[in-house]
Amino acid sequence: MITNKKLRMEEKPKLRDLAERLCSVMLEVSGVDAMQETRRRPVVMARVMVANALLAEGYTEHAVGAVLGWDHATIHHYRNRMEAVLTTPGYEDERDLWKRFKRSI
Repeated sequence: MITNKKLRMEEKPKLRDLAERLCSVMLEVSGVDAMQETRRRPVVMARVMVANALLAEGYTEHAVGAVLGWDHATIHHYRNRMEAVLTTPGYEDERDLWKRFKRSI
């Protein structure tokens, strides 16, 4: 688990490889490229899920943001967004996608 804000040099390639693999899995599972530069809901939800999968591996918001090219505040928002998706009625499709994504990684 990476706990300090600065990612050790030897951890960067590992995190980058994991992020690329998770984006590939998301593309296979949902047909959505999480790294597209758009604010369309399916793409944003794919980003939220990829970021949360990295957070679940123990990486910090700063580390995840650095490797994905997003600000740590965005990753923090994505963490909160995922909580809402998992607990709020009306997000059944997103919860189903999250389950399929998690099974595939």
